[in-house]
Amino acid sequence: MAQRVLAVDDEIVMREVYEYVLADAGYEVTVARDGREALVALGREVPDLILLDVKMPNLSGWETLEVIRTTSEWRGIPVVMVSALPEPPGDEVDASRRYDCYLTKKKTGNDLLVLVDQALNGALSTPADRRSDNAEPV
Repeated sequence: MAQRVLAVDDEIVMREVYEYVLADAGYEVTVARDGREALVALGREVPDLILLDVKMPNLSGWETLEVIRTTSEWRGIPVVMVSALPEPPGDEVDASRRYDCYLTKKKTGNDLLVLVDQALNGALSTPADRRSDNAEPV
């Protein structure tokens, strides 16, 4: 059975990139346009990994992450925060302990596949003294 990835992004191009790249690599991909759709999707089927855009309408990535981490059925799912920003805003430093990696949107293709594979194999960690390195675990 293929591993499942929930990719959440308000930009259609990014959703298409996730669907194309990840499905081509054998992953089962579900996409959502915002945090609200992501929570509905999580209620239907729990994925093995979540790629979560930071800035979205209706429910931001940070707000969605808070719901994920406070829901017992979902709190153990690896979450990769994705943004056009090179690193999380300073006011989100405390949130860094709640996600597994921070990825910039410029990382696609093989970089994305390597990161997804690492996340699904438990190779990402969240040490408190690191914030971001674009595609490295934080």
